[in-house]
Amino acid sequence: MNKQNIIFFVVILMISTCVFWGFIQGHYSTDDYNIMNIGYNEYSIRNNLREGRPIMYFIDQIALKFSIDYNVFISTTVCLAIIITSLTVIVFYNIVIKYLNNPSIFNKIIILLCSYTIIFNFMYVENLYYVESIVMSMALLIYLISAVNLVEKKNYKVAIILAIVANFCYNGFQCYYITVVFLISILSNGKDYKNIIKDFFTAGGIIVFSVVLNLIQIKICGNYFNIPIRRLGNTKSITSNILYIIYGIPLMVLTTANLFPGFLYLIFILYLIMISILCSNINNDLQITVKVFLSILVSILSCFCIFLFTLSSFGTGRLMYGLGMTIGMGFLILFMYNKNKHSTLIVLIFLIYFAINIANSIYMVNLSKKVNYLEKNEVENIEKELAEYEENNINVNKIAYIYNSKKPVNHYKEIKNKSCITDRALGCEWACCGTINFYTNRNMKVIPTTEEILKEYKTNNNKLTNGMLIYKDVLICPVSTW
Repeated sequence: MNKQNIIFFVVILMISTCVFWGFIQGHYSTDDYNIMNIGYNEYSIRNNLREGRPIMYFIDQIALKFSIDYNVFISTTVCLAIIITSLTVIVFYNIVIKYLNNPSIFNKIIILLCSYTIIFNFMYVENLYYVESIVMSMALLIYLISAVNLVEKKNYKVAIILAIVANFCYNGFQCYYITVVFLISILSNGKDYKNIIKDFFTAGGIIVFSVVLNLIQIKICGNYFNIPIRRLGNTKSITSNILYIIYGIPLMVLTTANLFPGFLYLIFILYLIMISILCSNINNDLQITVKVFLSILVSILSCFCIFLFTLSSFGTGRLMYGLGMTIGMGFLILFMYNKNKHSTLIVLIFLIYFAINIANSIYMVNLSKKVNYLEKNEVENIEKELAEYEENNINVNKIAYIYNSKKPVNHYKEIKNKSCITDRALGCEWACCGTINFYTNRNMKVIPTTEEILKEYKTNNNKLTNGMLIYKDVLICPVSTW
């Protein structure tokens, strides 16, 4: 990198570090409690190999090999993810900026900030919530390099290999790949929509091929380790999935996975469309409106492609990453094609969005940290009741789950936001036992819920304030499966 790129990288890294400092300091996702409870090896098999993330499996195995402390592992993965993602911002910026003729330092800074809002968009806070953020960040960078090889270099072999590697890092960024290919293609090809369409469908074909290979890996690992595969759908469900997607698209646009104020998102989208029409009239160039509109359409609709085969994790921010890219991309296109690059109104509104994007991410990180505080307090209260109960010479060392289909069991009343990063771990099947064990230093084990336990829970009114019930040597917990 040249000197300017190094400076830009340091600035982006500093901003990102400040924004996500709460995660860097240490936090616990619902999955983190699970890792600490079942250990690196079992988690790496059941939550990474089975989910189609073999690269993360090897990272978990390295942590196991060197007996890395869980807290160190959690903080290290998010630190590395932020560094890699900041590098991705710089790579993205350098791809875009070369399409401007003799850009001023002002133009460069604006394009850099646009690049930041596209990559570190409001959905990305959910990605950084998990230890898998390290492979998610790797996927972003590798997919971007693949897109350059596909569109600019026409090196299809390299593009395919890199896309496969990226998909094996994290198999939830297909929307990102399609979107960045489309964006680079419209910058590279201008009004040549024949080539733009060709690049778009080529990217789609590469994604299908990489997904098929990923599904084969999931199937092989599932058979080898004799573990059930949770996320694979089948061709028979495609029709019903399409109907579900059609219903879900407006809902997701309105709610934005609860990671960004939905009304603000719509306001910015409407602004982008209206200002693009105005710019088209002023510049006598309809292409500005066409490109802004198409970029919005592609970035949103591409998020739903993966759900044709499985509805698993539908509506989560990590799989709706393309939706988070939308506003930043719209502004980027305006700055690239509007001849009046210093348009005060466009710059002002963009800077407002930039500030809101950062403030929103800080707010969401702090909410997640507050949930950790509430979880700790809740478990401490449970421990007091368990200790009092165990004075009768009974050792409570088992946990049984009562499955509750109502999502509110997964959130605290004090937390108004209902997103994945504010999930109440004690209400999640995969995290409940681990959360209790972590804060109490117990070694409780999950047992099957028998008819006797189910009947006792339904008829006994002597429940704890959080809906749990102590019965014999079992703590009965109401949870949801997601």
